[in-house]
Amino acid sequence: MLKDLKLEYLDLCLIHWPIAYKEGTGEIFPKNKEGKLQYSGIDFMETWKAMEAKAREGKIRSLGLSNFAEHQIDRVLAEGEINPAVLQVEMNVYLQQPELLQFCEEKGIVITAYSPLGNAAQPMRNGNQPLLLNDSTLKEIAEAHGKSVAQVAIRFLLQRGVAVIPKSISEKRIKENFSVFDFNLSDFEMAKIAALDKNLRICDAKNRGDDTHPDYPWPN
Repeated sequence: MLKDLKLEYLDLCLIHWPIAYKEGTGEIFPKNKEGKLQYSGIDFMETWKAMEAKAREGKIRSLGLSNFAEHQIDRVLAEGEINPAVLQVEMNVYLQQPELLQFCEEKGIVITAYSPLGNAAQPMRNGNQPLLLNDSTLKEIAEAHGKSVAQVAIRFLLQRGVAVIPKSISEKRIKENFSVFDFNLSDFEMAKIAALDKNLRICDAKNRGDDTHPDYPWPN
């Protein structure tokens, strides 16, 4: 992989998902003739230990996890030798996950939020689910600061100590997403935004059937 990337090492390498799929099919999500997902017998701790070996060789600087639940992170901490530096998860105003944030703070793990703007174009989205960028409270706060709703949503996460990775292919929006360091949300505004939490998870992988797997991270 490093050869393909023309690099000598990776700054950060993540396990993207605690569930492993059948190898050698050429498909990201391989299915059998009945249309059911085909899984691998490889446990995520086996993958983690292989990554630790590469870290000891100097090929990876930091290791991390993505889409792991607290009990799965606890297992990595208990059975692994190198602690995860980062947990990448879906997190935004409508999915704030305060317990997970506190858990990671206590363990010294930085949370990186994907879909920090609610991901209106996500294929897993149900058409009846509210759009974060249309939220009236966020619009009101944005107008007060002369900012966009997206900038307020990003700033909220930053002030909670969360790293954010908003996706955009527009130069204008990329610049807008970076322009969030010239204002602060007040304690009152932070509390108003915190009250908007709906525990609304968009990227739940239920549409492909992963919620029946024993390592599915969000069974409830």
